[in-house]
Amino acid sequence: AFALSLGTNITIWDGYNTADTGWYGPQEDQEVESQSVYNQTWDLEGFFLKGDILTMVGGFDFKNGVGYYDNGNPSDQKSGDIFFDVDNDADYDYALKLNFVDTTTTYNVYKVTNTDNLVAPTYKSDTSTPWIYNPVNNDLVKKDVHFDYYSGLNNSAVDNLKGGDGTHNAVAIDLGLTGIDFSNGFLAHFTMECGNDNLMGASPVPEPQTLLLMGIGLLGLAFVGRKKMGDRA
Repeated sequence: AFALSLGTNITIWDGYNTADTGWYGPQEDQEVESQSVYNQTWDLEGFFLKGDILTMVGGFDFKNGVGYYDNGNPSDQKSGDIFFDVDNDADYDYALKLNFVDTTTTYNVYKVTNTDNLVAPTYKSDTSTPWIYNPVNNDLVKKDVHFDYYSGLNNSAVDNLKGGDGTHNAVAIDLGLTGIDFSNGFLAHFTMECGNDNLMGASPVPEPQTLLLMGIGLLGLAFVGRKKMGDRA
């Protein structure tokens, strides 16, 4: 289990604590949704961002899902879509559908054109919605984009995140390949079919002051360059 360089933890804590969930404290690592089963080993842990690489980590088996018994009947809880809000209007604009076929891992990007097609999870629909997006043909933005999937990672390989069974899985996506404009930042969301846990993450957006300083610095460099060229002339 090699170490993953995850970058910055951009996970948003959902506000539930030990008193609400019965499981650990104010964080997403080893924490599930309020009133959910909290002794499971397949919770979600966090979103991480390093450059354009967004990595989602959890004890949950993103590839195969997790089986459990619902009223005595076996049920497989599958991965949902990764949703993005890129214009800061609190509505999701895009959905990434993860496809696991044998050794191939790809995703399709869909523009969310109809919020009626946002599907809620089967259990914790109030706190974990949405689960997946049911697109129509003209919603497709990009098809069959590769992503990296890691399974069976030990705690030390993922920044010492806690794991109920000591292992984690990770989905790593290059946001530069999605066909989505993330220049204004983004809000990301993921849950599994039951909605027993969910992840939210927000990318850091440069502050106006930072952008202003960068602009002044670039203008200064340009001025110095022109001055040197003038001196040589």
